[in-house]
Amino acid sequence: MIPEKKFIEELFEYFYIHSAVLLLSQEGRTQPSNNRTYILERAKKQFGEKNVFHIVVPKKNKGGLNDFFSNIGNQLNISDSVDNSLFFLMNFEKILKTGKTYFLLIDEFDDGFEEARLELAGLVRILNERYLNIKILICGGELLADLYYTGKLSFLNNAEYIQWPEYTVKDVIHIFKKQYESFSLNIENAEKLLEFCGGNPLILNEILDLFYNFKKFDSFLFNNAINYSLLFKNQFVSLLNNCERNNLCQFLLKKEEVGYYTPYIYDPVLKGLYWKNLVKTDQKKLIWRCNNIRLAGLQIIGC
Repeated sequence: MIPEKKFIEELFEYFYIHSAVLLLSQEGRTQPSNNRTYILERAKKQFGEKNVFHIVVPKKNKGGLNDFFSNIGNQLNISDSVDNSLFFLMNFEKILKTGKTYFLLIDEFDDGFEEARLELAGLVRILNERYLNIKILICGGELLADLYYTGKLSFLNNAEYIQWPEYTVKDVIHIFKKQYESFSLNIENAEKLLEFCGGNPLILNEILDLFYNFKKFDSFLFNNAINYSLLFKNQFVSLLNNCERNNLCQFLLKKEEVGYYTPYIYDPVLKGLYWKNLVKTDQKKLIWRCNNIRLAGLQIIGC
């Protein structure tokens, strides 16, 4: 079985016990289009094709809450008149009152503007409290974790909290096979590639391309690619919006352990490093995903 599908199968077992599950991921981990397809396929298998609803949280804030809920209403095809949270709630409750069990996937939660995220989460709380016949899966990252741990919405605290698992060698082989069907990747090279990137999806994609083009593992070539990657550079530079350069440098100069791990990370620098997928946890400490990331960060920030 494809590794991602195996995890999703295990994920749906939680719905036999829990009504709401939060699926959190660090930046770039989930390849949304593929995993969204797997999740929806699995949901339809368990709940029935017509009983599965899917919301991709709108990114834009041009029209405020009215446009936000109008967009959601169109996605669900529940009513032409849904243009605010009240109408959304009323129309969705009509569906739930039929007594069937429904599944609601809320995708890309962090992408919505703050007022909309809170309003949507509040409505989901109402649905979860009033009806036993709805199962809810909310997918997000740092901002969803903030809601969960700060206790602003009580129902989230009672939801099951799950994170996407770390990449494995099987994942690397599967990703490579999907992207480059004409060329196979053996276990030895997959292990080297995974170790080099430390499981960071952005770096993995960069070096998989290089490996395919040059047909060899070349750490010098890979390091150059990381150092000059604008996407990777932005991961570090964006951290400077929430912290001072000197504070970030203090962590970059630490070779392995960067801090203690707690389920909710309060330090703004550590929190940023974690959700940007630059560090990971061994359940006791926060550690660099790999030394290549740390060294590239030193160069990018100029420590």
